Amino acid sequence: MSRLVPIDIVTGFLGSGKTTLLQHVLQNGLEGQRVAVIVNDLAEYNIDGRILKGMNIDRMVQLTSGCLCCSGTYPMGLALQEIIETSDPALILIETSGAAAPGPVVAELSQMGYRTDAVITVVDAEKFLDRLETESVVADQVAEADFLVLNKLDLTDSERITVTKRRLGKLNRRALLIESRFGRVPADLLFATGIGRLRRPSKKNHAHPDDLDHFAYDTDVPLDRRRLERLLNRLPGNFYRAKGFLNFANEPHPRLLNYTTGRYTMEPFRMPVASPSGPQPTSGKTFRTQLVFVGRGVTAHRWSVTDDLDRCAAGSSRPSLLHRPLAR
Repeated sequence: MSRLVPIDIVTGFLGSGKTTLLQHVLQNGLEGQRVAVIVNDLAEYNIDGRILKGMNIDRMVQLTSGCLCCSGTYPMGLALQEIIETSDPALILIETSGAAAPGPVVAELSQMGYRTDAVITVVDAEKFLDRLETESVVADQVAEADFLVLNKLDLTDSERITVTKRRLGKLNRRALLIESRFGRVPADLLFATGIGRLRRPSKKNHAHPDDLDHFAYDTDVPLDRRRLERLLNRLPGNFYRAKGFLNFANEPHPRLLNYTTGRYTMEPFRMPVASPSGPQPTSGKTFRTQLVFVGRGVTAHRWSVTDDLDRCAAGSSRPSLLHRPLAR
């Protein structure tokens, strides 16, 4: 594979809809193309990579337990080398973690001799203004973009959308703004466009928020759905994101949890998963609950949340503490 193969970076803050966007374009816009994907996640369970398996992907490499803008050239270089040795894609997509700034990733790709075709930043129309005030990496993600996808327009009102567009324009006047619901974007407009040749070198060397942390939860014991919903409704505001697979009692298939600051969905998930420890949608119900929680200072709540998750076990005889507010 030539190092001139276009590489598109899909970035955006936690819960903005990066994986949903990739799902859409892989299913609806890149048919017939050999596409390789590198998925980066902060935690040890690469939930996003497992969601994308089975899509229109020729090769996938999953990078876990580290942010690309922090861990540097080594893991990404190995991932690209693996792709080179095993495939010949026409396009490589890199999905960064929600805490990553794209500038250092672009710089490292250039140092290794690769060409960044474009940086595509996904923006949560409902949460962007709030996150912009508290998380500096959000402004970096927007400023480095060649394309801005203003996503989740269905979750907010026209006045907030207008203000959000104005702020995006001040942060980045050159990026093309594309409006979206559910990550539905035109693939031919965003990917392999060659716009990266017009990019100016980034001055950012590192932009990962030091106190944006995470923890994981894993159990093979089926959970009670109503208890879990009560727990999710009580999570403090510093829990920006929770995602993963849920094993509910009396349900034959796993559920995919997507939680973004108080709003969540639990959709059926029936796609085969290659990981032997991951949820397997089979009649034997061998899958597990595996969750990742991400936010600002969330590890301070780790033991109270995991204790409450244990109490969500179906048929648990432990006294319920669900009425107790979590410490903030």
